[in-house]
Amino acid sequence: ARLDGSELVLSQQRFAYGDTDDPTLFVVPVHLLVDGQESKVLLDGADLRVPLPSADSTVVVNAGGHGYYRVAYDATLRSRLLGPALATLTVLDRYNLVDDAWNEVVAGRLAAAEYLAFVEGIGADREYAVWQAIAIGLRGVGRLVDGDALEPFRARVAALVGPALADLGWRPAAGEGDLTAKLRGLLVGVLAVLGNDADAQQRCRDLVV
Repeated sequence: ARLDGSELVLSQQRFAYGDTDDPTLFVVPVHLLVDGQESKVLLDGADLRVPLPSADSTVVVNAGGHGYYRVAYDATLRSRLLGPALATLTVLDRYNLVDDAWNEVVAGRLAAAEYLAFVEGIGADREYAVWQAIAIGLRGVGRLVDGDALEPFRARVAALVGPALADLGWRPAAGEGDLTAKLRGLLVGVLAVLGNDADAQQRCRDLVV
């Protein structure tokens, strides 16, 4: 999905983890969320142009997760889904944004640095499912980073995860839900391992003892 003036351009390509010259085209019903309004279009060729209300429109492709396909946004469209717009999206749409972006990295279509910058814009999210997707991507990026880049990566992970964990607290609150407890455990693990945070590591040791 890319922006061309005040038009959304949708194009399709067979997804693969690597290069592919498979020319297969599908008839694809596409659910869109444009400036908060739902609509449906049919992508039945290599590409399709969809007029937008303005050149500044915010667009979610595969809104509601109905389609069995991944979405690759251009940098402009992706950036518009951060900030205030993010809070208006469903948990499923936010999950799909992160999951699709990470799979772009695995497929060699998005730089890991761009992925990391993108998920840093989603750090205010407090949903377990969204953080599951973020954690999978961070672990993957962690396997790609070494040498001089390792410590800056750890620092960025700690800066991303730390505020979310601080909001939840290290101790369960009375009456909190199961997903909140799972989110806490996930954040602690990411902070201690990927963030290499000494305080988190010590707290984990104390809990085990």
